[in-house]
Amino acid sequence: MTHFAGLGQFTRLVTLGAVIGAGGAAEAQTMPREAPSTQRASSQEVGRAGPPKLDQRHALLYEGSISDGVVNVYDLSRFGFPRVQQISSGVSQVCGLAIDSNATLYVCNLGTNTISVYPFGAQTPSSVLADSARRPATVAVAPNGTVFVGCGWTSSPAVDEYLPGATSPSFVITDPLIVQPANMAFDSSGDAFIGDAITGFNELPSGSTQPTSLGLQGLQGVSGVALDEASARLYVTSVRGRRPFMNVYALGQQAPLYHYDVDDAEQFVIGSGKFDYLFLPDASSSTTTIYRLNAKQPFATLLLTNDTVGVAFKPSQP
Repeated sequence: MTHFAGLGQFTRLVTLGAVIGAGGAAEAQTMPREAPSTQRASSQEVGRAGPPKLDQRHALLYEGSISDGVVNVYDLSRFGFPRVQQISSGVSQVCGLAIDSNATLYVCNLGTNTISVYPFGAQTPSSVLADSARRPATVAVAPNGTVFVGCGWTSSPAVDEYLPGATSPSFVITDPLIVQPANMAFDSSGDAFIGDAITGFNELPSGSTQPTSLGLQGLQGVSGVALDEASARLYVTSVRGRRPFMNVYALGQQAPLYHYDVDDAEQFVIGSGKFDYLFLPDASSSTTTIYRLNAKQPFATLLLTNDTVGVAFKPSQP
């Protein structure tokens, strides 16, 4: 194991796999670097240049704390993965995050039963989405910009659909398969995959109001969902007894390709491009474990946000 300690706002890399270099010594594995500006540097060198700033060109990891009432933003393209923004205004008991194609952030607030909307870089919300009859549990954005909010923990569970620009639900989708929606993900065609803590794993085809069960095997309720279209695989977290685990499925198949134990079974996210890793926060330990896709053993563990429930990834831009 290799240990790094950042200064000030800088992330502590508390465990990191090691490889044997040409000289026979262990060399630390690091996340890939995307541009000359992201070459390795010590955290002290970055500190002398001033606090790191939010850069829309960089790959960013967003994590929301349900207990601290903040969303922290970490720059994956910089050495040490420093925190480059912290949002507290309009945030209350975060239970889900989403990023759309314009890098707009959506924060699902269990404390106020709202969704706060932040254009990139904003510290305060530009608008607030709300359904006074229901409690939001998770949020996702379709490729066409429509916002879907899974509402559970209520006597009238539903998936609320907000057309672009709407602040109250444009459509309310109810169905026996929608009981306690925990997480959602979209493919590029706009089909929604909905993980429900009670009914399991369901699909809502684009334009439809009727979800269907995919009948995935080996699950006891679903708490986290992510889709990797490049490899046509679904990643799904669940709990057996009190032990969380993750199953990986090929699209169109009901039996898992493999499964492995994880530290937490809440929401997680898959990056893209040079950061096509699986980022899995553990709310109980304030860590985020990183897996290479299709790898069963962790690649690294980062000490990031306390009590993380919501997580989102923004890819790098030219």
